[in-house]
Amino acid sequence: MQSLRRGRALWGEEDSTYSSLGVRLPPDHPALAARAAAWDVHASMTAAGRDWLLHALATGAEAPDVYFAWLDQFEIRTRAYFAASSAVTDALIEHRDRAMAKLTPEQRHYYWFRPGPAPGSVEEWQEAERAAEAVLQQLGFEDAARTPPGSDKGLDVTSPVVAAQMKYTSIPVGRPVLQQLQGAAAGRITVFFSRAGYSSTAVEYASEVGMALFRPTLPVSVVAVNESAQRMVRDHT
Repeated sequence: MQSLRRGRALWGEEDSTYSSLGVRLPPDHPALAARAAAWDVHASMTAAGRDWLLHALATGAEAPDVYFAWLDQFEIRTRAYFAASSAVTDALIEHRDRAMAKLTPEQRHYYWFRPGPAPGSVEEWQEAERAAEAVLQQLGFEDAARTPPGSDKGLDVTSPVVAAQMKYTSIPVGRPVLQQLQGAAAGRITVFFSRAGYSSTAVEYASEVGMALFRPTLPVSVVAVNESAQRMVRDHT
């Protein structure tokens, strides 16, 4: 059954491409429920077939007609599971298209076609800040804009209601950096983007203060790391 659980973990999750763009189906979506039910039937039949084969190996029994009938049903149930998985993919595509319809043509072009800059270059930092700006605008902060060079006070993208910082480095962000952002935000909603992720103490602090944590990878991947970030995505997709 461990292999079945591993299979469920691999096949039962949403496509990573959609997840990286912040596109997820609601947990109660009918397509997800149908896929879960199809998987349960498929897994039960697999377990039954495994048990019979183990019995046959132990006793030397020949395959009876019921076994071949089981094979036919197993094939039917396997097709049903993959059809249910296909329906989830179709629902994700529809969900993605609705989210993309909210973006400007320039933002859609960024998410799908913009080439990545050279690693470690000034252009990469600028691109990362543009990505943070586009993500915040998609999440409902339509007036979010990058701060002018030299005047950010540690803030990279701001609006009257949100303050965000981008760290596009290879070092995970720690708690002190998040504390600095929280102080500089002066009561605004705080959002942090870190390419290398976050230390465990940083994640704990973000949960305490309600800071949204994202992990971007140019050119198109932006993953919601904690509950605050995931809630932002759910509320605006």
